[in-house]
Amino acid sequence: AVDTDDYAETSSILRYWHEARLSIFDGDMDRFIELSRIPFDLNEGHQHSIFFALFKSASMTIFTERGDLDEARRVAETLLEQEAFFRTRDEYECTCYLGSLAHANTVLGDTGKAERLIEELVEGTGWAPIQRRRMLGDIDAEQAAEMAFVELSKDPGWDGFDAMAVDYLFYRDFLAHPRVQEYYVKQGKWVDYLAERVPEYAKYRRVAASEP
Repeated sequence: AVDTDDYAETSSILRYWHEARLSIFDGDMDRFIELSRIPFDLNEGHQHSIFFALFKSASMTIFTERGDLDEARRVAETLLEQEAFFRTRDEYECTCYLGSLAHANTVLGDTGKAERLIEELVEGTGWAPIQRRRMLGDIDAEQAAEMAFVELSKDPGWDGFDAMAVDYLFYRDFLAHPRVQEYYVKQGKWVDYLAERVPEYAKYRRVAASEP
């Protein structure tokens, strides 16, 4: 699409977000970080503020995994500077707003504020199950896992586990939960994909390869 100039009449941020998702699928975290640093005007449109929140939240995860806690905290502080702006948006348009603020507070050590932000969104809302996982994963993986398995028990065809495997970068703590790991190993089809991208799954690569 870039080569054929398909983005010429659309927002540039959409192009960058599509490239970022491709970098997630490819496991190219350096490219994701590069894209997350592209400046854009949050007031230019709702996509800009949504993608800003998602970019920053995911980059905090990458820096934390790399042990670069100073950079993770810097990104967290950048996110929290936008709290007043986020609250002018429709908070229920995207979990990324208050969810990313909760993540930022967790990175900075204020788990109490993070939990209050999550409660603010979870109680009394009609979020889809997959959106609830994104909110809760970095704050309370135990609750996120329990809610996911409840959803699966109600609907065996629920594809939330597939979606979370594909977009693993936004569900890292959820994916690290022991019960969730056990599910993916038993399910089988995502283990090799996750083994190349999520440290906790590297040990399962041979197991998956040996299954019929």
